[in-house]
Amino acid sequence: MFFAWVALLSVPASGTPRQVESLFDPGTSFEVAHVTHPADAEAEAIDGRYRLRGAGGGAVTFVFHPPAGRWDLNAWNHLRVDLSNTGDRLVRINARLDNEGALDWARSFPGVAVVATESEGTLGFTYSRPGEWYDGPEIFRSQAARPNGHRTHWRAFDPSRVRALRFTVHAAGPFELWVEGLEGCWPYGSEANADLEALPYLDRFGQLRALDWPGKIDSIEELTAALNEEEQQNAGASVPGMNRFGGWEDGPRLEATGYFRTEKVDGRWWFVDPEGALFWSHGVNSIGMHVVTPAVPNRRELFEWLPDPEDPLYDALVQEPRGNRPRQANFLRANLVRAWGDDALDRARDFTHDRLRSWGINTIGAWSDEDMMRQGRTPYTLMIGTWRTNLNHGGGHFLPDPFDPRFEEALRDALEAHAWAREDPWCLGVFIHNELEWPNDLAPILFHAGPDRPAKVEFVRQLRERHTDIATLNEAWGTSLEDWDALLETREPPFDERTEAFAGDLAAYYASFAERYFSICRETMRELMPNHLYLGCRVHRAARIVIETAPRYVDVFSSNRYAPLAGAHPVPPSADIPVIITEFHFGAPDRGVPGTGLYGVHDQRQRGLAYNAYVAAGLLDSRVVGAHWFAFPDQSAAGRPGENYQIGFIDITGRAYPEFTAAVRRLSHHLYPIRHRPPDSVEAALERITAGD
Repeated sequence: MFFAWVALLSVPASGTPRQVESLFDPGTSFEVAHVTHPADAEAEAIDGRYRLRGAGGGAVTFVFHPPAGRWDLNAWNHLRVDLSNTGDRLVRINARLDNEGALDWARSFPGVAVVATESEGTLGFTYSRPGEWYDGPEIFRSQAARPNGHRTHWRAFDPSRVRALRFTVHAAGPFELWVEGLEGCWPYGSEANADLEALPYLDRFGQLRALDWPGKIDSIEELTAALNEEEQQNAGASVPGMNRFGGWEDGPRLEATGYFRTEKVDGRWWFVDPEGALFWSHGVNSIGMHVVTPAVPNRRELFEWLPDPEDPLYDALVQEPRGNRPRQANFLRANLVRAWGDDALDRARDFTHDRLRSWGINTIGAWSDEDMMRQGRTPYTLMIGTWRTNLNHGGGHFLPDPFDPRFEEALRDALEAHAWAREDPWCLGVFIHNELEWPNDLAPILFHAGPDRPAKVEFVRQLRERHTDIATLNEAWGTSLEDWDALLETREPPFDERTEAFAGDLAAYYASFAERYFSICRETMRELMPNHLYLGCRVHRAARIVIETAPRYVDVFSSNRYAPLAGAHPVPPSADIPVIITEFHFGAPDRGVPGTGLYGVHDQRQRGLAYNAYVAAGLLDSRVVGAHWFAFPDQSAAGRPGENYQIGFIDITGRAYPEFTAAVRRLSHHLYPIRHRPPDSVEAALERITAGD
């Protein structure tokens, strides 16, 4: 049955939108009992402020302790820490709010800030809460960030029991940093944020209706003028020193093979572009116009406007259901069509190539618009998947079964589907899979598999080679299996406690599993994509055996690394192989999209500084050959349905964030000189990048 969309005018917008800046006005000040620090540093309380001093040249950690043993931040959405740098050196701060037993990855919440010399900045924590604490309207429950301030994160964190604020200050020399205050702001809860929860939630442009912020669009005419102005500014613009591929025009010239390759030069790994220039991959994922949010009947109240099927904008905005995908709304695409008419999408692709060149972005990352890749204007990466051969286990794990004949068949089919890129010099390389769950313990997934699953059949075959008979296996494992078929049939580990023999058997099998996976990927790549680099599987978490195996097969090891800085982790130092960071981001709560992603900062200025610090760290690492931001556009404030993060180079109306993209452009001007002759520290690199700000 065809569902007709209607304009939702029965719920009128009421009141004047709140100014976004008002959310961050100081509320409650939190007192500090004392500050601990190393002997070679100093923390002094002066008139309610704290002056932090240190010799620099490394990391100095200060720990702020609450008077009663804990701070209760639960009444607020955001903790702001105002900073003033009165020293001669730029400072970079890695900070952490700690619960009892805090670690970097658990029972804590992170923050980062950069403050140039003789300037001010703000460290901001838009922290998460346990998921079960949410008590707001049901229509927002599926979102990662809700309008009342409730946010979820993979880190477990309780804002009502903060035991410390940990400050790690990095500077290239002696520093003097003032902590002006710790203040809670943006009151938490549905009562304090009733205007933000009022429906409809999104205006006709897909923007958050109840907030106003610098640059928010109010009319189609305003949007058209803004896009036209930026289009004119970026036309023909480029970063000096980059050739047509984005390689280093002024650097050493190596052998030109007509395709991208890698080479180690003077102790540092590089890509080499098709013309023989050194190339460092400065990229962005999800480049294009695909930003969707479910537009199904139980979410209709979220939208101020949705077109009827007869509306000329219907096809631009609405994507009809397909498979398990519900009907979705794409406000970014609709806004471009509103502004530019029928040729909007072709014009937007040209505009995007110009923008990338202006910002110094030389790589179209994963999940991007294939039509843009085919235009021969910006290097790109391909993403290949083989989803129908996955091993599955409760808990969300998925992992291809490399012993399944369908795995290689599916891989070949996926690569054949991209045969158009086989001889394209603009193709940087190919990712096969994304964020595979390579668990430290393969046993639950393996035993959960059915008796006909090839991975399990191979496991039993290997066990039969390692053990004389089932009785020998039972003795080694401490089990009482009747025969080998009983092992195939079991869906649970057949023992209460693991023995050393079982651990050895499993480790040997896991090694063969990883070996087969990566060898099939490499061999199939060499056959079907012989001109292009195999860029790995974009590891997020992986067992040690995977990290040890992959470097023998991939041309470049890829890793999605959401952290303060880029680095070759998790590849061990002994593996001399190029590494590419394929996802990272920083989000801010100051532009109408409620979520700050996996790493948040206070505002757009800090977002740009955090970006520059991250990429600078990659430039200084001899094995890192690129870093790709996720993602090009913001996610919808209404979620997809979960993630609703302010993590874009552009917003939902298609306009760039000027503070952020200006910072990216400044870095790009220094990208190749810093890579070629790196300074001693990230902070020294940042001083060079931000000079003259």
